Amino acid sequence: MFKNVIFDLGNVLVQCHFERFFECYKIDKIDSKLSLVTPIYESFNRGEISKNIFLIEMKNVLATDDSLEKIAYNWGDIFTLNREMVQLAETVKKKYKIFIFSNTDEIHFSRIINDFPELAIFGDNFILSYEIGELKPNIEAFKLGLEKFSLSAAETLFIDDRMENVNGAKIFGMDTIHHLGFEFTNKILKLKLN
Repeated sequence: MFKNVIFDLGNVLVQCHFERFFECYKIDKIDSKLSLVTPIYESFNRGEISKNIFLIEMKNVLATDDSLEKIAYNWGDIFTLNREMVQLAETVKKKYKIFIFSNTDEIHFSRIINDFPELAIFGDNFILSYEIGELKPNIEAFKLGLEKFSLSAAETLFIDDRMENVNGAKIFGMDTIHHLGFEFTNKILKLKLN
């Protein structure tokens, strides 16, 4: 019997458009700079480096004259709300506790919460990689995430768009939905929660 439903954030509740950021700096998918951005981004996602250090390192890699504030603005300006999924979460909330579990950083998360007040339906039920110091699909991330709210894996349904995260959640003992779009998730969610 489920008591909790955990939603991923990026490409589930909000759509991510990283290309917007890279277009600002004339970087395409095959640009060698992308390989330099990834470790900086992952370190920031784990909370290992501060916002300021992240921005300074990005400024260096991007070789831009933009101010740190401008880089931060562009880094956060990549999201659109998935209204159907947020409405689905609101429906789920009538019978279950709902949570967000996201590999994210403080710039992205603060921008999302500021830009999309609809996500207030989650209250403070956030499990954020930069706060717990671990990234999905690492088992330690699931352990720390569920411990934060004293959740039982067996009583928790996990929804994520990335198969590796779904597999990590399964290994940890949660039932899962691999999010392939609103119609699919809505259909499977109704089957699992009824």
